[in-house]
Amino acid sequence: MDVKRERRRRQYGTGSVWQRSDGMWLGAVEAGWTDRGTRRRIVVSAKTEAECKRRLREKKKQIAADGLPTAGAKASETVAAYAERWLERRRDQVRPGSWSTDAGMVRRWIVPAVGRRKVSAVDTDAVHAVVRLASGSLADSSLVRLRATLDKMLKDARLDGHPIPARVFDVPKTGVGESDRGSLALDDAAAVLQAAADRPDVSRWVAAMLQGMRQAECLGLTWECVDLEAGTLDVSWQLKRLRWRHGCPSPCGASPSRCQERRLQTKRGDKVRRLSGAVCLVRPKSDAGSRTIPLVPWMEAALREWREVAPDSPHGLVWPRPDGSPGSPKNDDAAWYALQDAARVAHTEPNPEPPEDGVSGVVGRRYTIHEARHTTATLLLEAKVDYAVVKAIMGHTKIATTRRYQHVSQTLARRALDDVAARLGLPG
Repeated sequence: MDVKRERRRRQYGTGSVWQRSDGMWLGAVEAGWTDRGTRRRIVVSAKTEAECKRRLREKKKQIAADGLPTAGAKASETVAAYAERWLERRRDQVRPGSWSTDAGMVRRWIVPAVGRRKVSAVDTDAVHAVVRLASGSLADSSLVRLRATLDKMLKDARLDGHPIPARVFDVPKTGVGESDRGSLALDDAAAVLQAAADRPDVSRWVAAMLQGMRQAECLGLTWECVDLEAGTLDVSWQLKRLRWRHGCPSPCGASPSRCQERRLQTKRGDKVRRLSGAVCLVRPKSDAGSRTIPLVPWMEAALREWREVAPDSPHGLVWPRPDGSPGSPKNDDAAWYALQDAARVAHTEPNPEPPEDGVSGVVGRRYTIHEARHTTATLLLEAKVDYAVVKAIMGHTKIATTRRYQHVSQTLARRALDDVAARLGLPG
């Protein structure tokens, strides 16, 4: 046996170095097995033997510190290629609305800005390139979401074995900026409800203004969740139009909505009740979103009257379309704007142009339906209602305090809503 040769032989798993026929030096370290049962090796290359050995040592140190990269995390993989893999994996991890926003951010801004770069070459300049491309086109709040999407994708890339430097995540983020959205003035809120008073579905708009229910919660409310005897609403479902995704083993060439084996795109673990087509009832995003709200006497009486004349819905919806089918946010918004026009109210803000003779110094826009929900919170806080009670009624909480407001007394909540109803001019 050649002792010297035996001594020179590398220990198994420490890697090997050899020269290719074109003169390039290659170094490889064993990395287990592939899904197909073949050996998996991680390879480095250099023009000289010494440089190849140095790179191999650096690669082994990186593996020791961060673990083996995920199979498929090739050093040559581009941001564009990884982004599509990331989006496909993310379909089951987030809700369809969040996925759609992430996909838009990736395909509209991230890939055009840095899609041709290798993931392994992403640095702080890549982050700045994405922000530069989107600046001037996106609002500050959308820029914040863009950075959140980019950071999440790069963090997942690092978990997959791509060497994303930590300083990438330290690039300063854009502030959210100021929003002119708030709540309806008390006089405006009362005027809108007065305009709705003659409508048989007036309870729909009181639900937004008094009960603090979100649009999707109102459109998804079913009669089985309305307990008129106990005087409570069980807000446990939201009406959402989900997205279709392919159900076939391989892409069939058709759009997801026309795929013969299509299925609804949902977050893994979500509870969904399909109503019609892609329109479904889904659970709120957090436990705090599911809540029981007490009904003030006026609201209870309005719902009793509405139940007698409401369209017959095969799904038991409280506020469906005239034909009984699920309502749509678009139609709901249109009805909300029509009420404001009838009440002659609008959100006002300073006029950016210097006022001239006979021109008001303010301009107006319609209130959004979500601002009706803001109105509930504002009136409750102005009535000096305990913050925990407000949070329980609204079902609005941060992650750190999700469990904190789940056991608020129904008596306190009812007393608070009675006070708001009186301020809105709704008789007991």
